[in-house]
Amino acid sequence: MGISASVVEDKVESISFSGRFPILSDNPADYQGSGFANFMATVLPSCRSADEGEFYRAFWVALVKPREFATNSGKWRFTDNGVSKSYSSSAYGNLCGLKVSSFSSTGRTITDTGQDLSGSSQEVTFRLPNKQ
Repeated sequence: MGISASVVEDKVESISFSGRFPILSDNPADYQGSGFANFMATVLPSCRSADEGEFYRAFWVALVKPREFATNSGKWRFTDNGVSKSYSSSAYGNLCGLKVSSFSSTGRTITDTGQDLSGSSQEVTFRLPNKQ
């Protein structure tokens, strides 16, 4: 998993988590035992929860359930070197008292030489409140 921050004029505006960690699973039970809730509570104390399962359910409600898929998601397309299909989705919500967004992209290409290529990327961004 990768962590990055957006910094403007020496102030952190947002923190993003990306990678293949099951951060956008369709099943909240998939997170159980992963340590993700404790990790998030360490990075963002406002995410501290007495019940790990409750954190995962809140995470799912904010970032997975409201996902909207792009118009061409799941459709095969012909390319210069074969055929490809991709899925991309995004969601916006509130979690840990912060505005959050998620983006997920998965793709598969079968080349004209028969190679099967695939990859995926997931990202969750927490927007930190502006402090004047």
